[in-house]
Amino acid sequence: MALQGNVGHVFPRVNAKGNARVHLGDVHNHIELSNDQQKCHQAFKTSNYEQYKNVNPERAPDTCNWVTEHPTFKRWHESDCDELLWVSADPGCGKSVLSRYLVDAWLPQQSYDTVCYYFFKDNDEQSRLAPALAAILHQLFGLRRDLIQPCALSAWCATGDRISEEATQMWRILEDLKDTDPESRGPLVICVIDALDECRDNDRRQLIEFLCRLHANRSARTQDHAILKIMVTSRPYDSVERWFSGVSRQFPQIRLRGEDENDPINNEINLVIQHNVHRLAQEYNLMQGTKDRLLGVLLDMKHRTYLWLHLAIEDIREALQLGLLPDTVEVDAVPSSVEDAYERILAKVKAKQIPVVKRILKLIIAARRPLATEEVAIALALASRSDNDNSPELYVNAVHVEKQIREWCGLFVFIRDSKVFLIHQTAKEFLLTSLDVALASGTNWRGCMMQSDCELEMARAAVRYLLLDRFTCKAGNLFKRPGEPHIVSPKPDVRERADFFKYSAEHWAADIKHAGINETHIIVEQTARLCATRATHSDSWFNHWQYCKGRYVDELLEHHVAVLVGSLATLVYLYKTRGFDLDAATEKDQTALACALRFPHEEIIQVLLEWGTRVRWIDLQATARGRVDSGIFQVLFKRIPEHEMHDVTAVLSTLQTAVLYGNSKVVEILLKSGLIDRTNPIFSHADTLIYACRGGHAKMVQLLLEHGCDANVVNPAGDGALDWAMLGGSDTEIVRMLRAKGALTRSERAESEPESEPG
Repeated sequence: MALQGNVGHVFPRVNAKGNARVHLGDVHNHIELSNDQQKCHQAFKTSNYEQYKNVNPERAPDTCNWVTEHPTFKRWHESDCDELLWVSADPGCGKSVLSRYLVDAWLPQQSYDTVCYYFFKDNDEQSRLAPALAAILHQLFGLRRDLIQPCALSAWCATGDRISEEATQMWRILEDLKDTDPESRGPLVICVIDALDECRDNDRRQLIEFLCRLHANRSARTQDHAILKIMVTSRPYDSVERWFSGVSRQFPQIRLRGEDENDPINNEINLVIQHNVHRLAQEYNLMQGTKDRLLGVLLDMKHRTYLWLHLAIEDIREALQLGLLPDTVEVDAVPSSVEDAYERILAKVKAKQIPVVKRILKLIIAARRPLATEEVAIALALASRSDNDNSPELYVNAVHVEKQIREWCGLFVFIRDSKVFLIHQTAKEFLLTSLDVALASGTNWRGCMMQSDCELEMARAAVRYLLLDRFTCKAGNLFKRPGEPHIVSPKPDVRERADFFKYSAEHWAADIKHAGINETHIIVEQTARLCATRATHSDSWFNHWQYCKGRYVDELLEHHVAVLVGSLATLVYLYKTRGFDLDAATEKDQTALACALRFPHEEIIQVLLEWGTRVRWIDLQATARGRVDSGIFQVLFKRIPEHEMHDVTAVLSTLQTAVLYGNSKVVEILLKSGLIDRTNPIFSHADTLIYACRGGHAKMVQLLLEHGCDANVVNPAGDGALDWAMLGGSDTEIVRMLRAKGALTRSERAESEPESEPG
């Protein structure tokens, strides 16, 4: 399998004083990888991270210096140890442009070994932590193949490709990078993480905790660890500041406050204003007086940002284009703010086009990844239909729609690689309202939409498209590895590509959920029909959904499908209109509760429990894998029937599952329940303790030892818990706990055994 090239950047390294270090990139990147090492590397390729970076514009000349010449940035750059830098700045100040400039140009010029990056965005595709860490590791191992074996291979062997969804495990790999060449003083790894505020809430909190822990513990890192420098950018939001507060109080030098750098930023904006006005003067042959008036108006404007300047310049350019005599055009009334500029752009939409423009903007806002123009065209074509129109005829002209989007929406959106984007995150914030009802549709566009209305618009398009039944998706495709080609075939006379089919299959249930509608809405009756197709079509949309989840489940009932995809409204509709046995199971023992625990859907779990569904030990074992909150496990645990509570085999099986998946809270609940007899030999089975040591779960090892687990038990291969614990180092917390309980390594056990006397 060929490794993907062009990831990150590799350069000779110099230290702060300019002394040359050993250049490792070329030395190690010729290494031939084993098949497992290649698979391990490719397991981390889960996103188009390079496209996420390149969608941001390149910097204007002589900008971004307010960061690169700042003492705080220089300290971070010149440090010879692990360092964290948090750059905060207000919206529109060019944080993402800065990040791209650092990754593409500035850092390479400083001759760093390895530069990795990730750009968060407020959509499902770019807002999660796991794909971000996977992207960074994929870039890192593409540049430093020698690090795959010592740093990641054992973790990949233990978890397989699902490691790309294990954020904690991936962070541990990044945090514990080892130096493979002692002469080099450790590989220097630079990570640039952009738009932390656009990472989803729980993931953002977890990442900040990781970053703070790394910085707080940097002095305890051993010399064989890699030097790891991380820079993150964000808006100065309370939700970000709150989680950084502990480490930023202790280490105030980690933060560069762009919101306090108004003068340097304004000076750079002045340079860009002069550059743009000079270009306009040349382009339209303006007289010096007109040029001076333009400069005066723009330079005198308060509260300027790069985004505002871009919109203001384009507003002036349009006025000059439309004017018969450019030097007589009124230029005093340039937009006073970004919001003013947005209003001016959308005010140009003709009255008869406002409904379709609003529909386009709702689709872009609700999209969980950037939509292609063909997908927008399909959604618009479906929007003109009635809810009961399932005619297979669908005429789509993506070229015409792309042209019209540019014409109607102007600068408010841009199209790159045939995908549609809002000009900036602030454009989405401008349109949306936090009120219970969107503002009246007068002449103002600000606050004219609600997020739930946008979600409903997308849900309608997705569900209607799937009901047209235009594509086939065979079950055989489901067993390919994630990342390998997955073919969804159009049926005869279908011209569209399968992109919107895939999008609709993956996301319609989430759209329904976030639209906030209940089972009485007409679209829910349509989603019930979608779930019913699972029983009649073996090549339906559901096969693609299962492929995306990496699992294939056959012989499901229609309400099982609703549960698996997470559509509570559809489940309630089916329960109220058709009725079903809550505990009905398939031949493979799938119940509604088992399906809800599979991915999981905690809201549906709660409803099923309220309805009185039966709880089995097999359900608790699924929960022990750590996919749901430990509070859910505790609720389920209390619902086990009394006559099944003392099934020792089931209890121990659940315990071992929790240990295997690193779920220490479930282990604690089971150990403290009193159900496990410490004398039971299965409890002291080597795998129980070895799994905990292998995963590096110190708290779990402590719990097992405190409850009587034998520290010296060995598996059939002769390995003990201490043998596995020593792989992480000879002086770790787990090793110390095992030593305190008298644990021995394989060699120590061999030495302590008495020699047999000769016969």
